[in-house]
Amino acid sequence: MVSMTKRPIITWNEGDEQRTTRWRSKSGLPPPEHVVIADDTMTANAAYRLACAGTALLWRGDFHNARPCPLLRRK
Repeated sequence: MVSMTKRPIITWNEGDEQRTTRWRSKSGLPPPEHVVIADDTMTANAAYRLACAGTALLWRGDFHNARPCPLLRRK
């Protein structure tokens, strides 16, 4: 059995609360160092700047609105 402490954890702030969860990557990528909440109110320019800086975007909005975002697509 694998110890939970050996699995990578990501942390982000949502409102006034800090949240954490285990990081899983099918391709074996390491967890991002920074995670921010993204939703319909975030501009494409802001999302692009954050992504270029290595910040992960945790989508909290309508799934259909996230799909057209080119930053969320694999190349």
